[in-house]
Amino acid sequence: MNAVPVPDSLGGGEVRLYDLRKTALPDVVNTPPEAVLAEWQFWVVHFPSRRWAAVKGDRGQALAVMKKLSRGEDALGLCPPPKPAKKPRVHARACVREDGSGEEKKPPANRRAYTTVPEGADFDQAMDHVFPNQRLTQLWEDAVFATEEVTDKNGNVMGSKANWSARTTALNALTQLIKGRPREKEKKKAERPVLGIQELRQKLLISPEYRQAMLEMIQDCEKQAAAMAGAVVKPAT
Repeated sequence: MNAVPVPDSLGGGEVRLYDLRKTALPDVVNTPPEAVLAEWQFWVVHFPSRRWAAVKGDRGQALAVMKKLSRGEDALGLCPPPKPAKKPRVHARACVREDGSGEEKKPPANRRAYTTVPEGADFDQAMDHVFPNQRLTQLWEDAVFATEEVTDKNGNVMGSKANWSARTTALNALTQLIKGRPREKEKKKAERPVLGIQELRQKLLISPEYRQAMLEMIQDCEKQAAAMAGAVVKPAT
């Protein structure tokens, strides 16, 4: 009797018997210390919960424990407590009269109650009523500090941690809302200053080198202009 099925009254599953002188204990929750493992020879493990218990006795006592478990007797407290059965949902309908009297419909516990909009309000007025500044800032704050549940392999909630994906998305959207989208950096083009006649004359007066360079440039331009004029072919008469 190395394994026995567990009845539904104890939550179902299977219990297996292990002799640690012949085999090692499988992966279990809250692994017992080595000193405790060495003290007892026979161990029982429930699957799939992998809860364990040491049998403080010989093989005969271990087999007796297994037999009791198959009958629905868990003297060692090995099996996890059965989950409470889910109650069927009852959808109650309320009759509301035209004059407004009668029982008001209440939303289920897991459903958000919507805010009533004043009669006759246009869209902008309705939005201001449902989402005043105080509520908007609270919603933004919830999004920036969003969290998510941490569960074990059985789906039990163990705690919570920061939801960095949701936080980053909300923070980027909020920054763009307040500061606007970041502008692309425009590369400044180096523009050469254009000298006017007066600036050019002043520069020629104060710089002999500039006058000489300007004179050489003018002479060179005169030569090129003459060469270009000689290269023009006059149409035949």
